[in-house]
Amino acid sequence: MKKECAICNIKIGLFKPKFNLIDGIICPACASNAMAKDRVALRSGRLSSEEAKASILSNKIHRDNINKFIPTSNPHPNIEVDINNKKIKLASKINGEHFEEILDFDKIISWEVLKDSETIYKKEGVGRAVVGGILFGETGAVIGAVTGDSKNKTMIKSIKLRITISDMDNPIRFIHIHEGTDLEVGSEKYKHIVDSTQKLIGIIENIQNY
Repeated sequence: MKKECAICNIKIGLFKPKFNLIDGIICPACASNAMAKDRVALRSGRLSSEEAKASILSNKIHRDNINKFIPTSNPHPNIEVDINNKKIKLASKINGEHFEEILDFDKIISWEVLKDSETIYKKEGVGRAVVGGILFGETGAVIGAVTGDSKNKTMIKSIKLRITISDMDNPIRFIHIHEGTDLEVGSEKYKHIVDSTQKLIGIIENIQNY
């Protein structure tokens, strides 16, 4: 016996691909139109038909915003800034799904730089940077933070930016600056990455103060 997709009402045969909802089923085509952050819950049967519809509508609005976004700078492959409209576009993974999103500048709550999972530079709102109990008056402090233990550590495995945004369901975004291979402290590649990190921090600080 065929059942109907709760979104598009297309009839789906018993052995045809589909996903279960709490109160019905959804076809793969409609499921792929849901917000990336909802797809795992949707595919595991944890969403209702109304929640699925809301997610698909949100994703349509999201795609429209993506199409209207006009970047004025591109400080990182996964970050673009539209300074004229005070918006930032982030590309990251949520629940294993690649996801691009447009955020107003004021949606950024805090951000920090992590070296091998250790926070070395953190900024909360508008003001001075805080790492533990240490205050840094200038953005340039990140260079000292990244290189600070170079006498004891000659290799770095990862440097990433962790951004906290105003999103109750998924508040954390990671932007990977370096990952995958050991990075030798003091090498030319290392110096280039530190310089890129410095510029990226400067842009985000300007966004928060804009």
